[in-house]
Amino acid sequence: LHMRPNTYTINLGNDRPNLCMKVLPMRYSRRSLGDIVKQLTPPPGEDIESTMIFCNTRRDCHAVQCTLQRSFPDLSRSKVVVYHAARTESAKRDVMEKLMTGDIKILICTEAAGMGADIPNIKKVIQLGVLSSLSIWIQRAGCAGQTRNLLADAILLVPPSFYNAVSAQGPMLQASQLRKKRTKMTDSEQG
Repeated sequence: LHMRPNTYTINLGNDRPNLCMKVLPMRYSRRSLGDIVKQLTPPPGEDIESTMIFCNTRRDCHAVQCTLQRSFPDLSRSKVVVYHAARTESAKRDVMEKLMTGDIKILICTEAAGMGADIPNIKKVIQLGVLSSLSIWIQRAGCAGQTRNLLADAILLVPPSFYNAVSAQGPMLQASQLRKKRTKMTDSEQG
């Protein structure tokens, strides 16, 4: 890292007792996005929590946005925003500022928002679908509960076919088999 010998470092570690990480099987069809709606639906009398929803493609981001706007008509359009690499730099800055102040309630994003995001008020992170590595999931999940006294959830929504693949082959599924399965799913979703 080429740090100077007199560099002072503070290591807070990676223990996050305020962050509850969950891996949940999708119960609804992927196209319906019902699992995301279910995770966002607040108890009666409460508001939707400040949330980041990570999608693996821009197309998925926009599909989630449309679904949420239909499912939560009382939530203004300006409160549910998409963020990805195709947005202009000024638009990205504007979105992040509004997210920090609470003007945006739900940020639907790709990896463009995950790296280096330091937003203290995010109470929930939802990842739609599997990722190519555990480290990406940990990075995205870490966007929730960055204020240490804020209880937060990080939810990984996994298609049931991944559970079926694991149970059919025992507790461990070879990485190469997972990659093949992920590629097949991605190809079929984009077709």
